[in-house]
Parts: sequence; C-alpha cells; structure tokens
Amino acid sequence: PLLRVAGMPWRQEMGSWSDVDWAWFLVTAFRKLKFPAGAKLDGVTLNYKLQDRPQEDFKCNVARYFRDVCRTDRCAAFTDHFIGAMFEGIPVVDRNGKVVMFDLDLQNDLCYLFDTKWSCVALDLGIPIENRQETPALT
Repeated sequence: PLLRVAGMPWRQEMGSWSDVDWAWFLVTAFRKLKFPAGAKLDGVTLNYKLQDRPQEDFKCNVARYFRDVCRTDRCAAFTDHFIGAMFEGIPVVDRNGKVVMFDLDLQNDLCYLFDTKWSCVALDLGIPIENRQETPALT
C-alpha cells in the first residue's frame, strides 16, 4: 500500500511543526492503520504544503526522523510493517498508462515560483507588483 499524507483535517499550528513532530505524528497515525497480515507500507508521499514555509529537504528530514522514531523503545514493537517505507514522490499512472502529475513538489507550484523567482523580473522591469519573495504564496 501507498499512503499520501495531505487529505487530512488541517489545524493552523500544524504548518509550524518541526520535522521531528511530523515523524512522531506519522508513526502514531500509522499505528492506527489496520494492515492485512504480512502487508508492508511501500511508500509515503508528503505534500510540501504541510509546512507554512516549505523547505527543500522536508521529505528527507522527516524520513530520517521517522526511522529514528520507529527504532525507539517506545515504538519498535509495532513499526515492522512500515519502517521501510520510502519517502519520495511516487508517480501515479492513469488507466491509459500515462504518468499523472500531482501538485506534490515545490518546484511545480506556480504561485511559489512566481513569488520567489519570476517576480524579480517584473520588479526589474518596473512593473508594479507586490514583492512577496519573503512570504511566498502556495497554489
């Protein structure tokens, strides 16, 4: 099974959680899942929008802390079926075999790209726009 962490009820303070907080949240949430006997979780896709200020290394950091949390004395007894899950963008294929792109990474978010990269062109040309390079929007 694959799990996409994005379609859950959102609370404002979750955007400021650290990578360690997200790792603990995932371990406790996965503990509640009912896996069939012998099944293992193959992959986890974290949406970059889980953070107020998205970081490039978010997935890698959460994956590292996730494994550390899984190995703790408190969690080791119930994490065998999901400790090996891969944290990455997992391509999704539609029924025609075509890869479907989801809005899963920061590099493909048009609002973020405009506010952080393209807006400087408009500013250099003297086009009056709001400079949001320090607080970029997300699509």
